[in-house]
Amino acid sequence: MIKLDQIDRTILQVLQADGRLSNSDLAQRVGISAPACWKRLKRLEADYIAGYHAELNAKALGLNLLAFLSIMLDDHSEETMTGFESAVSKMPGVIACHNVSGKYDYLL
Repeated sequence: MIKLDQIDRTILQVLQADGRLSNSDLAQRVGISAPACWKRLKRLEADYIAGYHAELNAKALGLNLLAFLSIMLDDHSEETMTGFESAVSKMPGVIACHNVSGKYDYLL
């Protein structure tokens, strides 16, 4: 992994606020040339940027309820946990699945 300098951190901060910026606009906001920005962005995408996503308006989509579920599994084998995670990832209403420590195994 590359070591992040202040320019890299600024690129990440700007992209978190607006991931749809063109390279030219991103370079201008960060204060570097477009080619230098492109090179840095490609390095950051290799190690630090996991993807680009759209933030949806839940109310406009009719999703007026947000619930957190704590899940305990009876079996903690790798096969069971992998199967559970696979099944949960296919559920359209589940937006996140976190393996947690403590009394519960998962927080959905």
